[in-house]
Amino acid sequence: MKKSKKNQNLILVFIIVIATIGLGLGLYSLLAVSKTTGYVSLPNKPIHWHPHLEIIIKGEKVVIPTNIGIGTSYSGSPFYDSMMDMTNMHTHDDSGTLHWEVMMHAPTREDMYLGNFFQVWGKTFNENCIFEFCNGPEGSMKVSVNGKENNDFESYIIRDGDEIVIEFK
Repeated sequence: MKKSKKNQNLILVFIIVIATIGLGLGLYSLLAVSKTTGYVSLPNKPIHWHPHLEIIIKGEKVVIPTNIGIGTSYSGSPFYDSMMDMTNMHTHDDSGTLHWEVMMHAPTREDMYLGNFFQVWGKTFNENCIFEFCNGPEGSMKVSVNGKENNDFESYIIRDGDEIVIEFK
């Protein structure tokens, strides 16, 4: 009888421990809104974000074209999503609003680099150059994000609602 009672108690403790672990993991997955990648926190679910990009070259605003990244002509891009028939980062108009849509999975750090948009666009952007304009006697480039200077350049990780300004003076 004692052995049976002891076994019942062990089984009860085991069930409570398993239930507690399961509940804890369930709550964690429900409440966890992000995964941390270095100093940047990324969502753990698909995104549809709208950062805004402005490019100014020697005082002239550059128009960012409509439909960058949209259509099968971009199917060779590593960012192309055949379900959407466009790349994860694209434009719908020439307002400078970028549509950053990672819909098939939670975004990874590699999905979120500002440089990805320029890669899709087929334009140069790095710490030294924007398009054919490179730091040197002709001028220099500065990037700001939400009004603060940013030196991550093509490695900057996009956030929803970012106001990004790239200026070559």
